[in-house]
Amino acid sequence: MSREKIKKFLVWMRNGVSISFTWLALLLLILSIALGLETISVTVLVQMLVFVTGGVFLFTLLFSDVAIRKLGFVGRLTSFMLIFSVYEGCCFYLFGLFHGEGSFLQWLIFAGIIVILYFLCIGIFRIYSRRKEVEYTQALQRYQQKQM
Repeated sequence: MSREKIKKFLVWMRNGVSISFTWLALLLLILSIALGLETISVTVLVQMLVFVTGGVFLFTLLFSDVAIRKLGFVGRLTSFMLIFSVYEGCCFYLFGLFHGEGSFLQWLIFAGIIVILYFLCIGIFRIYSRRKEVEYTQALQRYQQKQM
Protein backbone atom coordinates (compact mmCIF):
# COMPACT_ATOMS: atom_id res chain seq x y z
CA MET A 1 0.00 0.00 0.00
CA SER A 2 1.44 3.33 -1.02
CA ARG A 3 2.01 6.28 1.22
CA GLU A 4 -0.38 8.39 -0.87
CA LYS A 5 -3.24 5.91 -0.39
CA ILE A 6 -2.71 5.87 3.36
CA LYS A 7 -2.62 9.67 3.42
CA LYS A 8 -5.83 9.85 1.35
CA PHE A 9 -7.47 7.32 3.70
CA LEU A 10 -6.55 9.36 6.77
CA VAL A 11 -7.73 12.61 5.15
CA TRP A 12 -11.09 10.98 4.34
CA MET A 13 -11.31 9.74 7.93
CA ARG A 14 -10.55 13.18 9.37
CA ASN A 15 -12.99 14.96 7.09
CA GLY A 16 -15.72 12.35 7.53
CA VAL A 17 -15.50 12.30 11.32
CA SER A 18 -15.46 16.07 11.59
CA ILE A 19 -18.40 16.62 9.23
CA SER A 20 -20.50 13.76 10.60
CA PHE A 21 -19.84 14.54 14.26
CA THR A 22 -20.57 18.22 13.76
CA TRP A 23 -23.80 17.43 11.93
CA LEU A 24 -24.99 15.00 14.61
CA ALA A 25 -23.95 17.38 17.41
CA LEU A 26 -26.02 20.15 15.81
CA LEU A 27 -29.01 17.82 15.48
CA LEU A 28 -28.57 16.78 19.12
CA LEU A 29 -28.40 20.43 20.17
CA ILE A 30 -31.59 21.25 18.23
CA LEU A 31 -33.33 18.21 19.74
CA SER A 32 -32.21 19.21 23.24
CA ILE A 33 -33.51 22.74 22.77
CA ALA A 34 -36.81 21.44 21.36
CA LEU A 35 -37.26 19.07 24.31
CA GLY A 36 -36.19 21.67 26.85
CA LEU A 37 -33.14 19.73 28.07
CA GLU A 38 -30.51 21.90 29.70
CA THR A 39 -27.50 19.61 29.38
CA ILE A 40 -25.96 17.11 27.00
CA SER A 41 -23.91 14.47 28.80
CA VAL A 42 -20.34 13.67 27.96
CA THR A 43 -21.37 10.01 27.69
CA VAL A 44 -23.76 10.83 24.85
CA LEU A 45 -21.07 12.82 23.05
CA VAL A 46 -18.52 10.01 23.44
CA GLN A 47 -21.06 7.45 22.20
CA MET A 48 -21.80 9.69 19.24
CA LEU A 49 -18.07 10.04 18.49
CA VAL A 50 -17.57 6.25 18.64
CA PHE A 51 -20.56 5.68 16.38
CA VAL A 52 -19.44 8.30 13.85
CA THR A 53 -15.82 7.11 13.82
CA GLY A 54 -16.86 3.51 13.17
CA GLY A 55 -19.26 4.50 10.41
CA VAL A 56 -16.71 6.75 8.73
CA PHE A 57 -14.09 4.00 8.98
CA LEU A 58 -16.42 1.53 7.25
CA PHE A 59 -17.33 4.07 4.58
CA THR A 60 -13.73 5.06 3.93
CA LEU A 61 -12.55 1.46 3.87
CA LEU A 62 -15.22 0.38 1.38
CA PHE A 63 -15.27 3.45 -0.89
CA SER A 64 -11.54 4.11 -1.13
CA ASP A 65 -9.02 1.96 -2.97
CA VAL A 66 -7.25 0.93 0.22
CA ALA A 67 -8.94 -2.45 0.70
CA ILE A 68 -11.19 -3.05 -2.31
CA ARG A 69 -9.88 -2.26 -5.76
CA LYS A 70 -12.06 -4.10 -8.26
CA LEU A 71 -15.56 -3.68 -6.85
CA GLY A 72 -17.94 -1.24 -8.54
CA PHE A 73 -20.13 1.36 -6.90
CA VAL A 74 -23.17 -0.86 -6.44
CA GLY A 75 -21.06 -3.61 -4.87
CA ARG A 76 -19.38 -1.14 -2.55
CA LEU A 77 -22.72 0.42 -1.62
CA THR A 78 -24.31 -2.96 -0.95
CA SER A 79 -21.36 -4.05 1.19
CA PHE A 80 -21.44 -0.77 3.09
CA MET A 81 -25.19 -0.89 3.72
CA LEU A 82 -25.06 -4.48 4.98
CA ILE A 83 -22.04 -4.01 7.24
CA PHE A 84 -23.14 -0.58 8.46
CA SER A 85 -26.64 -1.86 9.26
CA VAL A 86 -25.20 -4.53 11.54
CA TYR A 87 -22.80 -2.00 13.09
CA GLU A 88 -25.60 0.53 13.57
CA GLY A 89 -27.90 -2.04 15.17
CA CYS A 90 -25.15 -3.10 17.59
CA CYS A 91 -24.43 0.52 18.49
CA PHE A 92 -28.12 1.21 19.06
CA TYR A 93 -28.26 -1.70 21.50
CA LEU A 94 -25.03 -0.74 23.27
CA PHE A 95 -26.11 2.89 23.60
CA GLY A 96 -29.57 1.95 24.88
CA LEU A 97 -31.62 3.24 21.94
CA PHE A 98 -33.21 -0.19 21.52
CA HIS A 99 -34.22 -1.52 24.93
CA GLY A 100 -34.37 -5.27 25.35
CA GLU A 101 -35.14 -7.06 22.13
CA GLY A 102 -36.67 -4.05 20.42
CA SER A 103 -40.22 -3.93 19.25
CA PHE A 104 -41.31 -5.11 15.83
CA LEU A 105 -42.15 -1.53 14.89
CA GLN A 106 -38.63 -0.35 15.80
CA TRP A 107 -37.03 -3.03 13.64
CA LEU A 108 -39.47 -2.35 10.81
CA ILE A 109 -38.67 1.37 10.83
CA PHE A 110 -34.95 0.60 11.08
CA ALA A 111 -35.05 -1.80 8.11
CA GLY A 112 -37.35 0.47 6.13
CA ILE A 113 -35.02 3.44 6.44
CA ILE A 114 -32.06 1.32 5.32
CA VAL A 115 -33.91 -0.08 2.30
CA ILE A 116 -35.22 3.34 1.27
CA LEU A 117 -31.75 4.91 1.54
CA TYR A 118 -30.21 2.02 -0.41
CA PHE A 119 -32.63 2.39 -3.31
CA LEU A 120 -32.29 6.17 -3.20
CA CYS A 121 -28.51 5.84 -3.57
CA ILE A 122 -28.91 3.34 -6.43
CA GLY A 123 -31.38 5.69 -8.15
CA ILE A 124 -29.06 8.68 -7.84
CA PHE A 125 -26.18 6.59 -9.18
CA ARG A 126 -28.24 5.45 -12.18
CA ILE A 127 -29.29 9.01 -13.01
CA TYR A 128 -25.68 10.17 -12.69
CA SER A 129 -24.45 7.27 -14.85
CA ARG A 130 -26.98 7.98 -17.58
CA ARG A 131 -25.99 11.65 -17.69
CA LYS A 132 -22.32 10.68 -17.94
CA GLU A 133 -23.14 8.15 -20.69
CA VAL A 134 -24.81 10.87 -22.75
CA GLU A 135 -21.95 13.29 -22.09
CA TYR A 136 -19.27 10.76 -23.08
CA THR A 137 -21.21 9.64 -26.16
CA GLN A 138 -21.55 13.23 -27.36
CA ALA A 139 -17.85 13.90 -26.73
CA LEU A 140 -16.94 10.74 -28.67
CA GLN A 141 -19.20 11.73 -31.57
CA ARG A 142 -17.63 15.22 -31.68
CA TYR A 143 -14.18 13.65 -31.68
CA GLN A 144 -15.10 11.25 -34.49
CA GLN A 145 -16.51 14.12 -36.56
CA LYS A 146 -13.26 16.07 -36.15
CA GLN A 147 -11.26 13.06 -37.31
CA MET A 148 -13.23 12.80 -40.59
